[in-house]
Amino acid sequence: MTVTAIVPFDKKRDKVFVEGEFAFVLYKGEVRSYQIRENSEIKEAYYEEIMTKLLPRRAKLRALDLLTARSYTEARLFQKLLDGGYPESIAQEAMNYVKSYGYVDDSFYASEYIFYHAKGMSSRQMEQKLLQRGISQEVIRQSLAEYSEREGGIDEITQIRNYLEKKHYQKDHSDEKEYRKLVGALMRKGYKFENISEAFDSFT
Repeated sequence: MTVTAIVPFDKKRDKVFVEGEFAFVLYKGEVRSYQIRENSEIKEAYYEEIMTKLLPRRAKLRALDLLTARSYTEARLFQKLLDGGYPESIAQEAMNYVKSYGYVDDSFYASEYIFYHAKGMSSRQMEQKLLQRGISQEVIRQSLAEYSEREGGIDEITQIRNYLEKKHYQKDHSDEKEYRKLVGALMRKGYKFENISEAFDSFT
């Protein structure tokens, strides 16, 4: 296997290409230790050690380190590892490792997110936010259903009324322009028009 290119990844690490394809990222000292040079053959034993021992161990530790700082969805943690220069197969191996211990769980993440935002966000807005984090629609809908069953649902009417109060809306002193502006803002937040209309009608 021929090393076809070595390019800087950051100040401390290099990106190594083998046979014209990205292979891995190593610290500059490791590039020297493994005798990796452009247009030279990489020893098979070295390549095997890098791909089966060095990088898998490092990727698992990196995943654990990231998870100690904050929660991640599967998709975002996987992307974080890829952005860190780990080959896809090794990033997936690290993902399987942390998932096997329950350190990453999209269902738990979605349930926690809904629990903490259910009093201030519409169901649709929470769904969109979770989709952006890479959680499947099936998991999101299941988590929303479980929350509704456990807590009695999401009171979007009250949320809308709280929003109107925060905006100092006065039913008897507001014109059509202000009404349309508020309705537009609420619809962008994911509230259904029928809920918006009911909240306006009951607002005093």
